[in-house]
Amino acid sequence: MDRRSALQSLSLTLGGLITLPAWANGWTAENMPKQFFLNNYQEGILAEAVETIIPKTVMIADCYEKTDQANFAKGLETVDSTAKTMFNKSFTAASPAERLQTLQAIEKSEDANTKKFFGTLRRLTIQGYTNSEYYMTNVSKFEFAPGRYLGCVDVKK
Repeated sequence: MDRRSALQSLSLTLGGLITLPAWANGWTAENMPKQFFLNNYQEGILAEAVETIIPKTVMIADCYEKTDQANFAKGLETVDSTAKTMFNKSFTAASPAERLQTLQAIEKSEDANTKKFFGTLRRLTIQGYTNSEYYMTNVSKFEFAPGRYLGCVDVKK
């Protein structure tokens, strides 16, 4: 790489870093777009389904197409209707044991769309948990820079 292109790249990078804080400070809850595609009731079902599999964590709105979002919303409705069929109450009103039985019934379903929904729900729940701060600090003992230098330890040959 020649000196001129290196200086150009460096100046663009520094300019971006200087303007980024000013640009990001303009973000507020009021001016952020509302992109979440689920209604409040479906959001409650999703929260309880995820909480049943692994406690606390949604990224469907940002990473999936509109058709996949619609299929996911239908899957949540299937979870609720299955709970109503099995226990005569909604999924959110069911006990933890009843929620688990409902999700197990969904998992054993013969319908391909229902199986796909459950697989997506499970995968994203596990992904959200394993990327959480709690998991990274308490379970996997994540180290940003592995192989620490310990100056007070003798080197073994």
